[in-house]
Amino acid sequence: MVIHGARVVLRPYRPEDLDVWFDARMAQAGDRSISPVGTPDRERLRARVERSGLLYEGWLDLGIEVDGRLVGEIGTYGGEPDRQVTPGTFFLGIGLFDTADRGRGLGTDATRTLCDWLFRSAGAVRVESSTAVTNAPMRGVFERLGFHFDGVERRWDVDWANYSVDRDAWMVDAGG
Repeated sequence: MVIHGARVVLRPYRPEDLDVWFDARMAQAGDRSISPVGTPDRERLRARVERSGLLYEGWLDLGIEVDGRLVGEIGTYGGEPDRQVTPGTFFLGIGLFDTADRGRGLGTDATRTLCDWLFRSAGAVRVESSTAVTNAPMRGVFERLGFHFDGVERRWDVDWANYSVDRDAWMVDAGG
C-alpha cells in the first residue's frame, strides 16, 4: 500500500529503514511526551517493518517519505489493553524524526492523507489521536484538519490532549 499526499508519500517500511526508524526512536526515548513507552525494542520494530503496509486488527505502520527520504512515521494502532475500541474507530499516531522537518506542513499533509484514506477506503467511522498538551504545533494540525478537542487525560506521567473526528465531519470538510 502506497498513499500519495500533496507533498508526502505514505509507504510501507523497507528493511533498510529499520536503522533510521530505530535511531529516531532512540533519540526521542527520554522524552515521555514524544515516546511515552520509553526505549524502543529493535526486534519489535523489525517485526513492524516486516508487516508494515498491511492493515490488520486496527494496526497499520507506514513511513512518511518526502523527496525519496524517510522523514517520519505514521500509523493506526489497535486498542490498549485497558481501552475498548469501537469498531470503525482508529487511533492515529504520527512523528517526524528530525526537528528540521517540523513546521513545514509535512505532518499536516501526512495526517490529512492517512485520515482521508481511512475514511474513504478502510471503513473508518471515527479517527482519534492525542498529543502532549505542550505540543502546540500538533494540536494546531488537529484543529486545522477539523478534529474536535475531547479533553485532557494523564498517561505515562504526561498530560495528553485528546482529539477526534468522525466520518461525516471529515467528508464535509474534505469536500466529500
